[in-house]
Amino acid sequence: MEEPTPRGRLVEGLRAAALAWSPRAYEARLVLTSLVAGALARWVHLSALWAIISAILVLQPDPVATRRNSVSRFVATVIGGAASVGAVALGLEGMPAFLLAMVVTVTVCAALNLEEGLRPACVCTAVLLVGAQSHVPEVQELRFAVDRILAVLGGGAVALAISYVPGWRPEAAAAARGARESTSG
Repeated sequence: MEEPTPRGRLVEGLRAAALAWSPRAYEARLVLTSLVAGALARWVHLSALWAIISAILVLQPDPVATRRNSVSRFVATVIGGAASVGAVALGLEGMPAFLLAMVVTVTVCAALNLEEGLRPACVCTAVLLVGAQSHVPEVQELRFAVDRILAVLGGGAVALAISYVPGWRPEAAAAARGARESTSG
């Protein structure tokens, strides 16, 4: 077999880059998901940053994994948010609030068998309770929590919706379901 020439490698590289921007490509869908999530979050006055991060984390290369990941992330985010708001409602702040919320979050996620959602639940708790401010009024903390929770859920919803757009590569969906690619020869 002959070694490809530098021009041949360049042509193949350019072809791969062009295919990455096909509507069927994960790369193009990831960019689209990020842009839509950020724009929608800004439109409804939520945190665009957390909507975009959530959309990126939820969208997977195949639609089956995206649906599975989004449900886990939605439930886990609500658990982490509720535990955080509950700790603040009890009058706790700073590290004591964070510690209680983390213990509750991890315990509830484990009880619900949400290992896939454990990381986003803990991130939600940290984002809501670990900050530069030493003390903020409870009402402001609640507003902050609701904003972040809605932004995360919104970003995940955008990723889920885009996973339903036709055009995914059939082999990606088959691989996600556990089927092997057929090989001829």
